[in-house]
Amino acid sequence: MEGVEEGEDEDDEEEEAEEAQERLLQHLMERTGRELPQRQLELDWDVLGELGSGSYGRVVLAQPRHGGEQVVLKLLWKGRTERWEFLRELCTHLCLRGQRTCVQVLPIAFESATHFIFGQELAPAGDLCGLLTPGVGLPEAQVKRCAAQVGAALDYLHGHALVHRDVKLDNVLAFDPECHLVKLGDFGLTRVSGWQVRPGAPTTGHAPYAAPELCQVGRAQALPLRPSVDTWAFGVLLFALLTGTFPWAAATCQDHQFQVFQVWQRCTWQAGGHEKVPPTWRVLGGAAREALQELLRVEPELRCHAGQVGTYLDWFYVCLSQVPRNLWDGSDLSKVFERDLTMTLPSLLNIPETKGLFHVPQFQFSAQNTTQLCSAPGTTQIGGSSDFFLQTYLSNGLSVQSMAAQSTFPGASLP
Repeated sequence: MEGVEEGEDEDDEEEEAEEAQERLLQHLMERTGRELPQRQLELDWDVLGELGSGSYGRVVLAQPRHGGEQVVLKLLWKGRTERWEFLRELCTHLCLRGQRTCVQVLPIAFESATHFIFGQELAPAGDLCGLLTPGVGLPEAQVKRCAAQVGAALDYLHGHALVHRDVKLDNVLAFDPECHLVKLGDFGLTRVSGWQVRPGAPTTGHAPYAAPELCQVGRAQALPLRPSVDTWAFGVLLFALLTGTFPWAAATCQDHQFQVFQVWQRCTWQAGGHEKVPPTWRVLGGAAREALQELLRVEPELRCHAGQVGTYLDWFYVCLSQVPRNLWDGSDLSKVFERDLTMTLPSLLNIPETKGLFHVPQFQFSAQNTTQLCSAPGTTQIGGSSDFFLQTYLSNGLSVQSMAAQSTFPGASLP
């Protein structure tokens, strides 16, 4: 009886955390969307090249016309993106400001006649898909670095009641070719844990990464999102990094490779069970196979946490400490507008309900140049207070319990 009560208490705590994170996101969306500036991209920015494109819009490399470093601008086409979707992606970035292994948003956000636009740091080495050799993968040392850092990023998301929903090679960006620093990006599909995924709604960016339960959504009722779908995609990503191939085309009963994997998994976890390792998995070492089997449990509730992959990496405790300091900084924000970039800690820290609940940065900012930065081309000014966006952006990891705001935002319940 006591165990049942403890389980119910844990469920209640999870629901409270999910509700708090949703309220926080809606509050940020409402504040950020009040006075999103209208601008013409070509007047303030030189577009130097296209980094990627899709039905959503495109990602470009750009440079301020008035001088400054190159940055990445994400342009979301209004014909395919609702305003609330843009604001949700932007504000999700803000909530993840405290995690160094998540791509950082810059204090740049505006809309043109055709696009919603925000800025993010530049990853000079591109994405993991571009670094990987098909059929070969990456060297083991690089895979271990990626595993530790992406696992840390996912643990951070899940600790803030968020599910990424689109973990894949294309969405992990590298800041050097050896992967000493990689960051998880693209939070366009990210939702609060418990969000209902309905039949026909986007589930994940690529079929091989989709967990079995997501593959069944089209034939069943809505599925509440859980971090376990990211854990599964993370396991597939690591397999691809190690081998240069995917373990299956889709995690469905129609896929032969997945069927073989299921049989192997089932025998592995049965008491005294033994099954010959499938051919596609024999190239992996024992520790790698064990780690992936933990991440790729067919039963969602039995999958390990993404961060637990570190227990299989003998160098895990020194990995991040060995990253060159200049790489941790990502894009050098102090050069974006050719001035010393100094900012304030969030004014939200002074809200009574949030005291003690924010993850405070390990480095400090001053207020002396905040006004100068906010007057730079393309910088968002909100509600007559140009520093709110920057203050929110610098919150360095907003806690899921950080706000009790009850504000609502149109479209927040859409799939």
